Amino acid sequence: MMKVAMVTIYPSRKAAGEAMGGVAAFAAALAENLAGSLDTQMLILAQKSDGREEESANGVRVRRIWSHGGAFILPVIKEIRRARPDLVHLQHEVFLYGGILSALKFPALLALLRMSGQKTIVTIHGVPDPNDIDKEFTGIGGLHVPSLFVKIVFKGLFRLIARLSRGQIVHDESFRRIMIEGYGAEPSRVTTIPLPYLSDQPSLVPKEEARTALGIGEGPVALLFGYISKYKGVELLIDGFRLFAKTHPDSLLIIAGGLHPRLKEDAEYLSYYNRLKARADEALGKNVIWKGFVPEDEIDLIFSAIDLCVLPYVKMLSFSGPAMLAMARGVPLMVSEAMAPLFSDDCPVFEASPQALSVQLRRFFDEDNDKPANLLVLDEFQPGTIAKRTRDFYEAVLRETTATP
Repeated sequence: MMKVAMVTIYPSRKAAGEAMGGVAAFAAALAENLAGSLDTQMLILAQKSDGREEESANGVRVRRIWSHGGAFILPVIKEIRRARPDLVHLQHEVFLYGGILSALKFPALLALLRMSGQKTIVTIHGVPDPNDIDKEFTGIGGLHVPSLFVKIVFKGLFRLIARLSRGQIVHDESFRRIMIEGYGAEPSRVTTIPLPYLSDQPSLVPKEEARTALGIGEGPVALLFGYISKYKGVELLIDGFRLFAKTHPDSLLIIAGGLHPRLKEDAEYLSYYNRLKARADEALGKNVIWKGFVPEDEIDLIFSAIDLCVLPYVKMLSFSGPAMLAMARGVPLMVSEAMAPLFSDDCPVFEASPQALSVQLRRFFDEDNDKPANLLVLDEFQPGTIAKRTRDFYEAVLRETTATP
């Protein structure tokens, strides 16, 4: 049996149902499937929840040992030395373990693990293209420093992750290309394993029934879905839809965007979220519903009622969970140029301006076409399938490191 220690944020049984973001849900699904049927002993080294504790569920042992901030390194090292796993699998987003100082200390954790002879793999959930790190990028990220400095720091960070870990997992070929060309990763060490589809099997209802339940009329309906973040271009969508609504007064934009779990107690972020909501109400009036967070049992109803899911993101940082929800249900997508590399040529694309978005919306709703949708083949994205591909990568890394002196 293979012994794997996973370093990640992880859902807590004491806070069941609490929104923690995509990485926590991904880690739980992956760990449970690895432990359930793939001959893998899983130890999770997770964030503290109501103090230091240990949990065991679904064949997974969870040790809650670290707090957000730079001090997360030492407890992790201590537990790994005690457990002596065959492999350490770390989940990574820039601010997953705390602020910028924690982000900069992540390579130090990899270096210490490597010095101790531990084999490591990193799943990199967000891969910014260094060519996209500009003044707009730093503003979106709330980084109050020159963009050149941020680019240098990010290049150093991701280069170190690539060099210090034995393997890296990304979620799309576009991100694999960025790791190789932008950050100098060894092609043989970077593999693409998509995100699993974590929602329930879609169970749609007739559109008319769904709209009646939601109090929606018969006009064009577009949706923005997912946690609100500055890089997602919500302002662009509001302004573009306002222009579209002038010629389509019966249209509706649903903004199903909840507070980001990591930022929900940040005063600056809360102010931004409230300003954005007020801007939507002022600009669109009756043409918008700001629905906020949508619980799992209402997702099918929302997607049954709409005609189109829009991804107006101004930067491509990671794959889109809302896109997977739409594709699983056969709902057409419309995406910004920044997100276009992740989708097929059949997907309508718009430049990052309100005018271009409104033109594409009119084209979509007014022209007589079949409105093709990118479909998600659910069998290929089941958590069990993704876990099997991950387990195969574990074995490949272990074989390679065993053969290499």
